[in-house]
Amino acid sequence: MIRVRKPDQAPAVLAQRGPAAVALMLAEAANGAVDFEISREIYAHPSVKASLIRYQHRKCAFCESYFDHVSYGDVEHFRPKGGVTGDDGALEKPGYFWLAYTWSNLYASCQVCNQRYKRNAFPVTGVRATFRAPDLGAEHPLMIDPGVDDPGLHIEFIGSIPRGLSDRGRETIRLLGLDRETIGTRRRDVASDIRGHLDLALKYFDRAVAAGGEGDAEYEDTKRAMLLYAREKMDTKSQYALMARSIIRRHPVAAIIGL
Repeated sequence: MIRVRKPDQAPAVLAQRGPAAVALMLAEAANGAVDFEISREIYAHPSVKASLIRYQHRKCAFCESYFDHVSYGDVEHFRPKGGVTGDDGALEKPGYFWLAYTWSNLYASCQVCNQRYKRNAFPVTGVRATFRAPDLGAEHPLMIDPGVDDPGLHIEFIGSIPRGLSDRGRETIRLLGLDRETIGTRRRDVASDIRGHLDLALKYFDRAVAAGGEGDAEYEDTKRAMLLYAREKMDTKSQYALMARSIIRRHPVAAIIGL
């Protein structure tokens, strides 16, 4: 998981059709309704999905797998729209239906993260927001919101394995299955490639220093090349960028190239 940055302006279909649809649901809820007709034609409109995938750099907002490697992806509601799974596993209704068409509540997720793991889970500490008291600022989710939080403050990687640095990090890993074996296999391949490049570079730097070549043109060119390589792998656009940052920052080469 990595920070997702979307523009404040929502796709037109959400802004044009969402408010009226939400107003209708609020009126129904005021009369006791707990089930609502929530239109995929609005929240999962092709323009919405395309925008999410573009701003997420073709990656799942949660596991950072490229969509063309795992699936085309779902439009996921961070706060579940229909209901929330309670501690006993039962679905408690209503959900956060009034956020069904809210741009900040939508992400593109791979089907495994969304349908097999997260589903309707959304644990909070303290009071849960409701349509009658919708102040999200007073709510404290245990799941990391990639559009609000910095996942790097809550999750790190030991090799290719995620480890929680906080209660929220540990709960996010559990709820999203971020330590599942299927994704672990792909992450191990990427991690092995990164470590291979770093280890080869370290051997070169050690030999160069031993031979008195530290600071010469070839040495400096290699430093620049490795710095570019490291920045590319750590960039938000790269697959498994949070893992790459953990691996690279711990490697001795990081100090040599000025990271």
